[in-house]
Amino acid sequence: MIKVSRLSFLLAIIFALCGFSSRFDIKVVQQGHDLPSFELSKASSIHDGGGIQVNTFLVVQRNGSEQWDYKNPVWAFELAPGSTKPLSKIIYGQVPAGFNETTKALELIHGTHYLVVGLSPGSSGSAEFVAE
Repeated sequence: MIKVSRLSFLLAIIFALCGFSSRFDIKVVQQGHDLPSFELSKASSIHDGGGIQVNTFLVVQRNGSEQWDYKNPVWAFELAPGSTKPLSKIIYGQVPAGFNETTKALELIHGTHYLVVGLSPGSSGSAEFVAE
């Protein structure tokens, strides 16, 4: 019994240190020169239509060092820390009800690579796309 208890204790510590994190999928939909939309769904499962709990959402591009420039997003919105709301579809530049826009949407540049990122406590999703 002692070995099982020690193993359980070690597993509990590992889970506490690593946290329980999950991923969700973001699908980028672009149709000609229309603004892109982003469809959020649970990774590796059937989408239940209830949306993904999101706290922060941003779109970034690469800086002069070819790194994703998270400090200067081209568009971003969020809720108060720790709060989440379910989202299933987002259109670039249109802030969902209840969220606060932290960076007004800049015009996307044709042929430029972007990264869209969604975050919530314990969960995240991202996708790269090229503006059409």
